[in-house]
Amino acid sequence: MADLVVWRPEFFGTKPEMIIKGGQIVSSSNKKSVVLDKDAQLLGTCGKSPCANSVLFISKASYEIGATNTYGICKHVEPIRDCRSLNRTQHMYPINFSPRIAYSSSTAKNILNYTEPETNQSKQLLPIKEDIKNQGSIQSLIGQSNCQHKNSLTCLIMKTLSYKKLLDKIIKRSKMLEKEKFLGDKLAQLLVYDVLFGMGVRGKFKSAIKRNYDNLVEACDYYMNRYQVDKRDDLLKIFDEKQAAHTSTKPKYIFINQLILKKKEILQKLMDDSFEMVEYDRKSESYRKTNDQFKELIDSLGNNQFIRDNHVKNLIIFKHDASINKNYSLFNEGHFLQIDKSSCLVPLALDPEPESHVIDGASAPGNKTILLANILKNTGLIHAFDIDEKRVKLMQSNIKQHHVTNVRLKCMDFLQTEYLKYDRVSHIMLDVPCSGSGMTNRLKFGDTELENTKDENRLWKLEALQRRMLVHAMSFPNVKKIVYSTCSIHPEEDENVVRYALKNCDDRFKLVNLFPDKWSYGRGICLDDVDKNELHLDYCIRTSFESNYTNGFFIASFELNQNDDLNQEMETSQNFE
Repeated sequence: MADLVVWRPEFFGTKPEMIIKGGQIVSSSNKKSVVLDKDAQLLGTCGKSPCANSVLFISKASYEIGATNTYGICKHVEPIRDCRSLNRTQHMYPINFSPRIAYSSSTAKNILNYTEPETNQSKQLLPIKEDIKNQGSIQSLIGQSNCQHKNSLTCLIMKTLSYKKLLDKIIKRSKMLEKEKFLGDKLAQLLVYDVLFGMGVRGKFKSAIKRNYDNLVEACDYYMNRYQVDKRDDLLKIFDEKQAAHTSTKPKYIFINQLILKKKEILQKLMDDSFEMVEYDRKSESYRKTNDQFKELIDSLGNNQFIRDNHVKNLIIFKHDASINKNYSLFNEGHFLQIDKSSCLVPLALDPEPESHVIDGASAPGNKTILLANILKNTGLIHAFDIDEKRVKLMQSNIKQHHVTNVRLKCMDFLQTEYLKYDRVSHIMLDVPCSGSGMTNRLKFGDTELENTKDENRLWKLEALQRRMLVHAMSFPNVKKIVYSTCSIHPEEDENVVRYALKNCDDRFKLVNLFPDKWSYGRGICLDDVDKNELHLDYCIRTSFESNYTNGFFIASFELNQNDDLNQEMETSQNFE
């Protein structure tokens, strides 16, 4: 058996390019290298050369006890390690290159070449439609990727999605995919945007773009003439206006992290950098009970203006296209955290006292955990669990950047926790895995195929998982309060799960009326009198872009039932106004 066999991708498994045994080249398809190979073989077999040009792998146990010292082996010895963690999907590169055979009439010869397929790398860099629908948001997928330039990649993908309709028109008119079928629709969109409107294509796909560049430019010029514009940037503005007619953009919500500096100091730094805080009557009924006037206030902000939120104390709001971004110093120093307002409501609903022991059952990427640490003032202990290793690493970096010191992070399934080991835990925050149907960043690019879709089979599986997680949280012996939340608008993942948990907890828990006098925008859906008068599903809250200018969220708060009045209302958090 050969020690190392090298193939060209298009001939994998049929015609080896080179065979190496014991560190020696014993076969090569390159005629010019055969002569050199013979000299190398003669040189490699002399003296101690055979011991120096290859490595012998042995078991770790044999290596640690020095068993090879008695064997008289002169080769370099290494222990075998990490082989059990290898798997086909992550560590094996799928070879899907194929030869292209053409006949030349002028030379009467067959020409053998190969086509470049869509590689795993291109799939990882394009989490566009199926990935958004099945795995998560664009930002979270890019955060988990191995790309070194995540900000640039995010910008490129977002821009590509924004101008998808224009790019499809240009690609169709240029007939690019008829010649380069291996690219696929999504990769072609990305490359065309980059070459016509971005920084230009580099790397392995440059040749495909070069072959079609003239046709792409001609197609782009056609649409510039059609829409009567002189510059390509003006063509993009045309489609910006078309898209603005049926899409809405959420404002930038930024949470002020006070674990190092006080809010006044942070706001002062912000205003010293030419940002202006716009004052308004935050206690006015028109701003608190209805959201129309509040939306108008946000839309009227300038690029360097911001306001304080009308509910969450440490939350400030910028217009969606404001000049502030994550490269700003207060982000890099961990004093700012960009997080949607609806996500802020989850830890505020839990509202643990300082020194409490809390469980965050599905914690990554850690934004809500950082808010919990602020409520606890970095005291007590937060047990944070997440099953995804990549997301856990991302969360480690996130909490470190934001100066959180009271988190014990574990890469494990919350369902596998032994509740008796956490007898000091009094609060549990459970932001469960869900369909993400309420996330506006998955719907705002005019991709109507993603809007209002409902995968019944997937929802059934998610609901089963969510039920198990909530019932498991209720099994912890000393837990007093549980907050269950999803970023979903589907009742299957929301009221159905809460209804199931209440009917299967032996009256141990009851629902708490969340923010009763201060949140009138959306409440849990009651199907009958039992839901309203016995289970009190209207105690839950819902958020949506239409009513709150936020993502769609569902939040339910459970409290240990001490046989007191079921209509007891939640004590308002000091962080909620």
